[in-house]
Amino acid sequence: PYISAINLFRSIKKYKTRFEKILLIAAISDQIMESADSFWKDMEPYIEKDFLFIESDEMMSIFLYIIIQAQMPEILIFCKIINNFTTQFTRGFNISYNYTLLEASLDYINELKDAKEIYLKQNGFIEARRSILDASNQRISRLSSGLGQVKDL
Repeated sequence: PYISAINLFRSIKKYKTRFEKILLIAAISDQIMESADSFWKDMEPYIEKDFLFIESDEMMSIFLYIIIQAQMPEILIFCKIINNFTTQFTRGFNISYNYTLLEASLDYINELKDAKEIYLKQNGFIEARRSILDASNQRISRLSSGLGQVKDL
């Protein structure tokens, strides 16, 4: 449902200045609202407009969805540039809110990735995978050396 916001997010590469990039983040937020309004417009007679408001937790979930769907590993670099080379004054309140939302979403993704690695280590999955790979490599080596002996005969 948020394909236009995803495409807009991917276009961040095209913008050269950090200020253009931060304005794009605000435009993404606006695009999310437009997509939601478009989705719900036929439901207005059945659902009160007050219930169609996107709250900050929901907005973060939508940003997470957009980040994941956009598949842009370089977004961390763009965020670092924006953070290091803009000021609160330059960003303004609304833009700062949207940037903070993006940054929080990226932090959440990194925390999930770290938690997954810790879980795998604690439960021995990584060691088990290594031992399976080692055993497979040993079998391949034995088979390869056995084939070499067959050729010699």
